[in-house]
Amino acid sequence: MHPLAGYRYNSPMLRAIVVASLLSLATMSAAQSRPTPSPRQLAWHKMEYYGFVHFGPNTFSGKEWGEGNEDPRSFNPTQLDTRQWVKTFKKAGMKGVILTAKHHDGFCLWPSKFSTHTVAQSPLKRDVLKELSEACKKEGIKLGVYLSPWDRNHPTYGTDKYNDTFVGMLEEVLGNYGDIFEVWFDGANGEGANGKKQVYDWKRYIDTVRRLQPNAVIFSDAGPDVRWVGNEAGKSPSTSWATINRSRYTPGTSLSKELGAGDPNGTDWVPSECDVSIRPGWFWRESENARVKTATDLENLFYQSVGHGSSFLLNVPPDTRGLIHENDVKALLGLKAKLDKTFKTPLTAPIKVEDTKSLSITFKKPTLIDRVELTEDIAKGQTIAQFDVKAQVDGKWESLATGTTIGNKRLFRVVPTTVTALKLTVEKALGAPIITGFRAFNSGEQSFMTESKAQKDARMAWWRDARFGMFIHWGLYSIPAGTWNGKEYGGASEWLINTAKVKIKDWEPLQKQFNPVNFDAKKIVGAAKAAGMKYIVITSKHHEGFAMWPSNQGNWHIGNTQFKRDPLKELSDECKKQGIKFCTYHSILDWHNPDHTPREKYDERPEVKADFERYVKFMKAQLKEVVTRYNPAVMWFDGEWLNTWNHERGVDLYNYVRGLKPDIIINNRVDTGRAGMSGLSAAGFAGDFGTPEQEIPANGLSIDWESCMTMNGSWGYHAGDNNWKSAETLIFNLVDCASKGGNYLLNVGPTGLGEIPQPSVDRLNTVGKWLEKNGEAVYGTKASPFARPLPWGRVTRKGNTLYCTVFDPNIATVELPGLQTPIRTAKILATGKQVAITEGLASPVLNLPDGRTEPIVIKVELEGEPNIIKVLPQQNPNGSFTFLAGDATVTGTTAKFESEKKAIGFWTNQTDSVFWDINIVRPGKYKLQFEYACEAGSEGALCSLLSGDIETQFTIASTGGWGSFKALDLGEITLTKTGKTRFEVKVRMMPKGAVMNLKSIKLITP
Repeated sequence: MHPLAGYRYNSPMLRAIVVASLLSLATMSAAQSRPTPSPRQLAWHKMEYYGFVHFGPNTFSGKEWGEGNEDPRSFNPTQLDTRQWVKTFKKAGMKGVILTAKHHDGFCLWPSKFSTHTVAQSPLKRDVLKELSEACKKEGIKLGVYLSPWDRNHPTYGTDKYNDTFVGMLEEVLGNYGDIFEVWFDGANGEGANGKKQVYDWKRYIDTVRRLQPNAVIFSDAGPDVRWVGNEAGKSPSTSWATINRSRYTPGTSLSKELGAGDPNGTDWVPSECDVSIRPGWFWRESENARVKTATDLENLFYQSVGHGSSFLLNVPPDTRGLIHENDVKALLGLKAKLDKTFKTPLTAPIKVEDTKSLSITFKKPTLIDRVELTEDIAKGQTIAQFDVKAQVDGKWESLATGTTIGNKRLFRVVPTTVTALKLTVEKALGAPIITGFRAFNSGEQSFMTESKAQKDARMAWWRDARFGMFIHWGLYSIPAGTWNGKEYGGASEWLINTAKVKIKDWEPLQKQFNPVNFDAKKIVGAAKAAGMKYIVITSKHHEGFAMWPSNQGNWHIGNTQFKRDPLKELSDECKKQGIKFCTYHSILDWHNPDHTPREKYDERPEVKADFERYVKFMKAQLKEVVTRYNPAVMWFDGEWLNTWNHERGVDLYNYVRGLKPDIIINNRVDTGRAGMSGLSAAGFAGDFGTPEQEIPANGLSIDWESCMTMNGSWGYHAGDNNWKSAETLIFNLVDCASKGGNYLLNVGPTGLGEIPQPSVDRLNTVGKWLEKNGEAVYGTKASPFARPLPWGRVTRKGNTLYCTVFDPNIATVELPGLQTPIRTAKILATGKQVAITEGLASPVLNLPDGRTEPIVIKVELEGEPNIIKVLPQQNPNGSFTFLAGDATVTGTTAKFESEKKAIGFWTNQTDSVFWDINIVRPGKYKLQFEYACEAGSEGALCSLLSGDIETQFTIASTGGWGSFKALDLGEITLTKTGKTRFEVKVRMMPKGAVMNLKSIKLITP
């Protein structure tokens, strides 16, 4: 497939309709001026779900895009059976199939007289298109064809003569193989064998289709009948208009991203089609047999395509035998079973079709539903722009589902709800809404992805209040403790098997050595409680695959050690006694299990015998033991980054674990939506909270989140790692997380004897003593009402109370910038002593006591809700100013603030930039100084510092490492204006893949 380029386009969308009132809705006409579908488009809408078949030389070469120079003799499917394809598709509920009769390599699956690169030149010497056409007729499903105009083989490509050739091919395909329901045109346009590109005669191509197959819809980015949805993920946006302005687009358009939602004011009826492959690739590869989307995966896509008013075009590529592979068949039939189970028996009777803005359905008795289906009369145009579905529950009306468009069909998966009535209200429309379907169903399946906000809030309440937890990394890796065969390895000791490339057979003897005789659950839980921690998360299984409980699954577990005790049970029981929540960590990755793939390169076990599906069943069986035996409050997953794990598996595992314990909290690493170590989850992915690792987001996240961090450099016990963070740093991190609405999960790594190292215990005790006096500023608090962290410390909030934590003992006063709400009282939290308040230039100032030796918290009680206006930072009295990385606004996709370095790092995208807005009160001439770091080999980026119309360019040199910060003098700058001024750093050139780590920029008074 050709991933067409595009950019985001800001369509006016609903702006033209938001002024429409419900009162006028009922009197509007059916809007004859609105576009309506043609008869062929209406017939296409009814198909909804059909197959795509990519088949050709690429099936045998393993390529996605053939180069046109393939030997036709490579195409040799020895068991070709198109009837097997069609029977499979029909059993799966598909109503048609589209064959790639010619892909970009130019190979024709029919014996074309216009090419010498066809099945006629292959050992097969059979007309695949003809056999598929006959199979479709026998089984009663429709046939479509894909013909790529791009041809990397044909000698006339890139000349006017090729348009004649391509039309000739169209005439062969469309004139000799019966009725065609869809002609699929790809917009790919690359070079041919002669190095030239073709100017496609689209008008002539379309005219040829209309002449030979007048009932066929034509697909391309621009239609004219069906448009691309703008992605190859099989998903349509939830707002999906069947109308666009067709004149804006051509095949291969750069405006592809706006195609998804369509345009409510579009002049042409061109509905969207969602294409996706059942495998990672479009053509079959043996290596992807274990990566076929599951029935659950496909069901999710069905709801996001057909359920959003589009069609679902699912690619199922035949293998080198010429058959649909067994794994693909299983997934297809699994989807059919799910859809049949859900939709075969509606719980509601058919409605009377009418112009209406409201419909109600009453059930004879309370009925459990979890699916809602809506349809409107698209034959008269698409009009509905906003609607609400309410359910009557225990005599009260509750909102069940809301949306914008309905179109051909809208499907909702809703929280399972027992209802006595349903009510659909159209709140906005572009004409008189004509509702043709309003039905409810019960799938019989339990999905926890659709819980309401209130349900999630209740489940997450204790976790949000806790703010502070203990992470315990413990396993066999605590025995070697970072050293293997006499060599010490740096970094995380729990990764030793990987970093030292230890063979599994050499790691397994550690099981017999493991005997942590000093393990004391009471002491460990007591240490957590003394530190002020509210929950404990222990590794039930890390990547080494070793189970830290006596499992019934296999023999790689603690029950087969000398120790033989069950530390999970002992910790779980002790947590209950001491009032701490017990939680577990479970790695999806498993270096030991022979069925887990992909394996590391040093793992010499034969991968051909591995069965990842069998591994998933094994993992679920282990998880069932952990959840049912130890009742963890949180399940903390990890190891989701390998290519065998995908979004659909993540959703399935999330639902599986929630099914075992509905109130359990699960992190986002169960799924694949995590944005690297920053931990932010993309919308639609499973998981209840984000997981930044070894960093604290500069300004928090928009979701629930928890920063997990080590005390030194390793998660597991590392005998040679004594690089301990100070207790002061740990206190700062804890308050920093709370001030941004997150939790702090602080790690300890017990030794091979089962003891927490004494440096960890000492630091935990210090943190606990501070929390004894100041815990009110952490537990149960919300994020700071200030938009950004304040330079003197951090602020948390409970209602109308602010807790201002100041870390530097030398600061005499702190300002609450932009706070407009009057302060009722301010006092030191630990002592209750009053704090004097004075008025600064525009904000209140708190006067701090002298002689402080530890972080101090000022409890500020306001007279009402905190009202804070934005106040720009301004120059110091002498005109100097320091732009800190933590105060910057970062735009782009990769660059972000690294809390450990206090710098903008991961700057690997040239289009990313950072800026600061400040208030200039003293114009004049200043020196500029940059503080940055850059590793050798990444230097050479050309950057610009822009301020108004002033641009200062500079080149980044190596400083010796990403943590080796140096100052760079940039010369002088003259500021001529007062008021708001933006200082921005942009990248002009990035020759070596990275920019720098930027810590600060200084304006220095000469």
